[in-house]
Amino acid sequence: MTEPPRTEPPRTEAPLPAASLRTRVLLAMLAVLTVTLVVLVTTVGQIYTAQARRDVTTLVSQRIGLAQQLARTPIGPQGLADRVSGRELQVELVLRGGQRYQSGPEPERPGRARTATLQGGRAAYEGATLTVTADLAATNASSSAVQRALWIAAAVVLLLGGLLTWLATWFALRPLKRMAGSARRIAGGERGVRLRPTNPRTEIGATATAVDQMLDELEGAELRAREAEQVAQGSAERMQSFLADAAHELRTPLAGIQAASEALLTESSPTERQQLELLLAREAQRAGAMVSSLLDLARIDAGLDLTRGPVSLGALIGAEAERVELAGPAVTVHRVGLADLAIVGDADRVAGALRNLVDNAIRYAAAGGPGGWIELGLARDGDTAVLTVTDSGRGVPDHQRERIFDRMVRLRGEEVGAGSGLGLNIARGYARAHGGEVICAPAEPGRGARFVLTLPLIDQFAQ
Repeated sequence: MTEPPRTEPPRTEAPLPAASLRTRVLLAMLAVLTVTLVVLVTTVGQIYTAQARRDVTTLVSQRIGLAQQLARTPIGPQGLADRVSGRELQVELVLRGGQRYQSGPEPERPGRARTATLQGGRAAYEGATLTVTADLAATNASSSAVQRALWIAAAVVLLLGGLLTWLATWFALRPLKRMAGSARRIAGGERGVRLRPTNPRTEIGATATAVDQMLDELEGAELRAREAEQVAQGSAERMQSFLADAAHELRTPLAGIQAASEALLTESSPTERQQLELLLAREAQRAGAMVSSLLDLARIDAGLDLTRGPVSLGALIGAEAERVELAGPAVTVHRVGLADLAIVGDADRVAGALRNLVDNAIRYAAAGGPGGWIELGLARDGDTAVLTVTDSGRGVPDHQRERIFDRMVRLRGEEVGAGSGLGLNIARGYARAHGGEVICAPAEPGRGARFVLTLPLIDQFAQ
């Protein structure tokens, strides 16, 4: 036993994340901006503090240099200490004899003290020790103030950045809001709405272009579906009308066959029996022709399977002329135009199309009284063979020239022959199966109906 085919479950896409795009962009922007500001503020604060301490160190070195110079002058030890000290510097001078001299305020946060030995000065200062201690309280306070200012500025920048990001995303997402509004309008039944982006190469523009293309395809599909529905409805209505007409047309010969058969069973006169047999044969032939036409129409609707080969149009016209002369001696046949043209097609179908046109012409030519005629013509128009069938009847009104190709259609008020109203439709179906056409051309003065059958000289369906 073979295993039944496995059917895969329908594929479902993962749910689309629906978080607010503006919120996500804002949070991402704030995160990046926060990290950047923290790194920036920390780095700037450290650089400022280091630079301030280097400035203090430089000041201490300059004061020691000043002391070396003052040691060569006649200034006293206390004066020297007073001159070297400052608002943030404490100085202690220790002479060789142990005398100590101090100047400057006591440091709140003493930094690293620097000690130097005075040399090259006066004898009183030779070998003296000078210690300079810097007070870092002011430097630290200044660094703290700078740090606070930087953090305040960072907070302001962060707030402004968040506000600007919120506004920028609001403006940037306006096209998406418009797209959503257009989608809601279309969902509400409004058609013809399009986004029409000014620049289709951007992200939003490419998305809007794709949405417009999708809407074009959807509306086109809806239009095609409506047209197909209308065509199907029209076809169904025509089919119902056609079946009703066909049943009506078949009822007449079948009723005649039934009546003739019943009368034949009871009739004993040879003469009457012969007439009934002729009537029976005629009605049976009429019913058979109707059924044959219906079968031809069914084949045309299903798609004809043509047996293609060389077809001599001159030979087909000659055969039809002979048939008319034998079947209807009251109608004269004339041939005009070229003697022959060859095409590639189904000889039986082409002959059937021509025969239906000729039968139609015979009925109307004979109805016009004695002297009726039909004209069979053959011509070439580029790569197209043109066959014409013209009769001496009363012609077809202009407004009826297309309608007569519908099924079961006869011109009002005409009771010509025993036509089924299917021949012209069948002829057109055969012609179109070959890539050709059958039309009823405008009437010419003094002439009746003129039908034109066109067929391609080149096989359009050759592989």
